[in-house]
Amino acid sequence: MADVSSLPIPAKEDLDTNLDDVLQQDLVTVEATLLDDVMSDEQYLIQSRRAFIGGAAGTATLGTVAMCACGCQGRQKFFANMMNNGMSDYEALPQVQQFKSQLFDHIAVGDDIMEIGIGSGPNLKYYADKSIGKLMALEPNREFDEYIIQNVAKSNLQTKVDIVPGVAESIPKADNSVDVVVGTMVMCSVSSVKQSLAEVYRVLKPGGRYIYTEHIAAPQTAKALACAQQLADPLQQALAEGCHLRRDPEHEIIQTFGQENVNSERFVLSSDDILPPHFLLSPHLIGVATKT
Repeated sequence: MADVSSLPIPAKEDLDTNLDDVLQQDLVTVEATLLDDVMSDEQYLIQSRRAFIGGAAGTATLGTVAMCACGCQGRQKFFANMMNNGMSDYEALPQVQQFKSQLFDHIAVGDDIMEIGIGSGPNLKYYADKSIGKLMALEPNREFDEYIIQNVAKSNLQTKVDIVPGVAESIPKADNSVDVVVGTMVMCSVSSVKQSLAEVYRVLKPGGRYIYTEHIAAPQTAKALACAQQLADPLQQALAEGCHLRRDPEHEIIQTFGQENVNSERFVLSSDDILPPHFLLSPHLIGVATKT
């Protein structure tokens, strides 16, 4: 899920242009306004506040343009465009590619897969060499459909992708019907984490796996990052389809699958930059949960 620190900010003279023109502007990140030098926590907090105050006005203006110009459909189009184009640098990070490759190794030949909240399909390339069975893509935003089709072609995936409109809280599949459910950066924006995980568990076959990656609340040791998340969270929810920066679904995953059936890992993405791209999303929870 994209964060507000990487949302595009329109120039003043562009505010009256067509929405599609606004969406094609270069991404200007809020964190680019921060100092390049190494900062103490106190300096970081001061600069973060200034960056968010300065960037929020432009970002909120774009959100208003996108949401008011075309209503719900315009908002969904904006979000789909932003996710497809604005998260490519995150997906290209070697650390992200490494942990995703390791997680997707839990997929076996012939597995039928349901990916919830597939978005534009950034995970499609990880299925390409798996000789999987069926692949169902659950996504409530139909503006993502064209991006999914494009990314299927880029991934060299041979399996047909069945795009299914719907939400994780009510998966349109029978009980015990899929081998693997995949969800990457999904629980941040569902209306009910508990209900979504109950649905994941319901549709999995006995022995089925739930593969997940989530951005989560910063650990207590990262006070500056936690403060930045808290400052940005209301704007994030408003402009990123309800995405919460401070959620942590691990407790609910354990409650649903049982402690002994959950293998998870927590970490903060490393970077040589003082504030890497999408730094608000850097705390991660990844893992595999198995239905018994």
